[in-house]
Amino acid sequence: MPPTPFQPSHSTPFKSTLSSSVQPAHLHTPYTGATASSSAAGTDAPLKLSELDARDWSYHAEGGLNLLLRYTPFNGTAKGKGPGGRWQGKALRLVKVPRASSAPDSQPNGNMSGTSGNDEEKEEEEGEQFRREVVLPLLCGDGALLPHSTPIKVEDARDRAVLETLAARIEIHRPRERRQKDGINTEAHKVWMIDDLCSTSIAEEQVLTVEIKPKWGYLPSSSSLSSISSPNVELKTRHSRFRMHKVARHPDPSSLAHAEFEGHYDPLDLYSCQTDRMQKALDALAADWQQSGGTTNNLRLFWNGEVVKPTQTAELDEIKAYLSAGTSSASSSDDLATLLASHLISPLAAPRLQSTSDRAESVLSRLSHLQSALDPRDIEGLAADWQRLVSAPLGTVPADATPEQAQLLLPPTVVEVAAAIGDPSQPVDAAAPPPSAPTTIAELRRATLRFLVASTFKDCSIMLRIVQPRGVDTADVDAGPASREVEIKLIDLDMKPIGKLAKFLQTDEEVIEKFRAWWATIGEGHSRES
Repeated sequence: MPPTPFQPSHSTPFKSTLSSSVQPAHLHTPYTGATASSSAAGTDAPLKLSELDARDWSYHAEGGLNLLLRYTPFNGTAKGKGPGGRWQGKALRLVKVPRASSAPDSQPNGNMSGTSGNDEEKEEEEGEQFRREVVLPLLCGDGALLPHSTPIKVEDARDRAVLETLAARIEIHRPRERRQKDGINTEAHKVWMIDDLCSTSIAEEQVLTVEIKPKWGYLPSSSSLSSISSPNVELKTRHSRFRMHKVARHPDPSSLAHAEFEGHYDPLDLYSCQTDRMQKALDALAADWQQSGGTTNNLRLFWNGEVVKPTQTAELDEIKAYLSAGTSSASSSDDLATLLASHLISPLAAPRLQSTSDRAESVLSRLSHLQSALDPRDIEGLAADWQRLVSAPLGTVPADATPEQAQLLLPPTVVEVAAAIGDPSQPVDAAAPPPSAPTTIAELRRATLRFLVASTFKDCSIMLRIVQPRGVDTADVDAGPASREVEIKLIDLDMKPIGKLAKFLQTDEEVIEKFRAWWATIGEGHSRES
């Protein structure tokens, strides 16, 4: 029987942030919806939408499901309570709803489809629950790593009027192609107040936010790959997935020299938490950022809330001066990667997550552990297990599938995902025997869900917010980089959908095939980086 591909009921089970996967190509934003606390804007008081002045919020970006508004006080000063204003450092995330046709419409919610946007709101809520009940425990309960997100209910006519005014004011600022497809759901039951990780906490404060998408921080187990007689053991256990993928995406791999390959960013260097290797990783990330014109998504810079490209020399000079101020060991003439390393290596490598009573891990170490512990058999092993138990390729079931087999393709509940995770808190022993292959459909379902959560951590981003504390003299050379506060947050932590399993396997096969062909051309005399 031909296999039946999975058709999800909606785009992704838990998608709720404007993450890289749904952002327009011309713009990436570090706004996020990960829940770390129910409080927002520095207060525990319930937020009322009617308290907002629609004139204070301007269009910033949008993805497939949501639209983001940045706080920009219309009179130029922060408003509300506190030194920076109640809304300073915050953004609004509004749910969108498709239009009934593709005809342009100047009305923010005119010519809409008959839906109320309830599916989109449900996805938002599921996403928040996923991060609260699955992601947060896996991060050892360190809520400070996840940006705040607070739902604001639309409870009465005054709240509804504010939402409608917001939608009307920003509609003209949206890209035309977006306006044709969808609009703000002014019938929504809630909006979200979220952290703007790039904004200043007070109007006159400067802040540099660095986004790093570190990617895969481990090599698959040779014993696991050998247990399924994989022909790719040699390549997968010697070369990081990111660098193999880099070769596979190269427009002309035949022109890629081995020396150039060795200069590519290697996530294993960053995850090593060794100063020299982390510096090497940052050098490579900065070089790729320069060469790509800032289009790479593995390194991004935001200066006082605005994205910075390599061609913006004035802004880069300001950033280098900012990073070098107050230290005798660095100057604005140093290269960008060196200056970034002087501020970022220490907080990235510092143990802060108490995984056990006697063991603390750095953020990078924890991410690497979760990626490998939740994906112990590699996607090749998962695909082999699926074929053996289902008699169909990964992510599909046969037309005559049993009810139990068919349930493999159902979007999971958050409760089911949490139960599948168990407690992967113990370190991974590379010398240990490979984990037992699943023998039942229930065990295969559990292994699949764990793999998808591992994929979430493989694709997340680290936001590092470098701020000069108030009251610290930036010219004080004794203060040095330690005088700067470096706040770490993790974003893009959405559950990957079951519907992507087949695509994940296809990508893996294509990467290995293209890398193997290139590797053969440069000779087996070259060994993997030690």
